[in-house]
Amino acid sequence: MKATFVFNILCNDVPEVGTDGGIQRRMKVIPFPFKFVDEPTLSHEKPKDPTLKHRLSGNEKYKKEMFILLTEKYQELAAKRYTVAVPESVMTATRNVEEENNPVKTWFLAKYDITGDDAHRASIRDLHDAYGVDTGDRRTTNRQLSKVLSDMMLQKKKTRGQNVFVGIREKPAEPEVFGAGGKLL
Repeated sequence: MKATFVFNILCNDVPEVGTDGGIQRRMKVIPFPFKFVDEPTLSHEKPKDPTLKHRLSGNEKYKKEMFILLTEKYQELAAKRYTVAVPESVMTATRNVEEENNPVKTWFLAKYDITGDDAHRASIRDLHDAYGVDTGDRRTTNRQLSKVLSDMMLQKKKTRGQNVFVGIREKPAEPEVFGAGGKLL
């Protein structure tokens, strides 16, 4: 049996993650809606047990027994090839964090429609220029932008010596609400 592990981070706020995709592919955000307080009054508040940490961490026998139980249960489930169904709340929270930490994807989805129509195309160069103008971000390279869009399963082709994404088009511009001089139309 091959030993593997999962790295867990418990934190009050989800940290920012890079846009390289490696962490985002492996990350799962588990929302914990409860808060432990001395005197609960709200529905999401639960009574705090100030002795819990000492009872759990101060007892060597408990630690060893818990580890044995977890190891035995893991081996039992691994033998059955058991997989865990990821709850919808975890998928939603994870997706929200991915979007918050991927400004290129967020910009693209706000600005472009995915049509699937082969006639709708945009060059990587034009997309990169538009991204820079809209966001002021000049550090993101064509290659990084292309990687994000490829990760979104958009089709890339080389046409007339130019790399283009196929099946996308810019969303129609919102109609102007104000005319010259800032007057409402």
